[in-house]
Amino acid sequence: MKTSGVFFLRGAPASVRMQRPDGSLGQGWMLLLGERGSERGITVFSALWAADGADAFFRRNSSLKAGDCLSLTLERLHVRDNEICGHVAACELAPPRWPQRATALAGRPAPCPLPSLSSSPIAPRDAAARIA
Repeated sequence: MKTSGVFFLRGAPASVRMQRPDGSLGQGWMLLLGERGSERGITVFSALWAADGADAFFRRNSSLKAGDCLSLTLERLHVRDNEICGHVAACELAPPRWPQRATALAGRPAPCPLPSLSSSPIAPRDAAARIA
């Protein structure tokens, strides 16, 4: 099973010692990822990247931190400890997933202001006069 998309890092990538798909021990990278999948919140993933290009990618992008976005293709998806896990097949930097509020609202019409309740033509009369 495979999936691809833009995921954000939940923490800095971590260098780990792992068993590679060929059975040998080697160095790889652990990525803690998140994806905003619906209104219910964020789906969390973890991914291992043991390909030869991983070391070069993280040397070039050593300042990656939580919140940065990656465009990933994940394969061999499985569930472990109630979390979706996979192996990175392809990775590249992605632009920020959620633009700043000012950028997101640019070009949209300004919201209509609500009238003040005190200026309403149906303002209640003096409370004492109503009770009497």
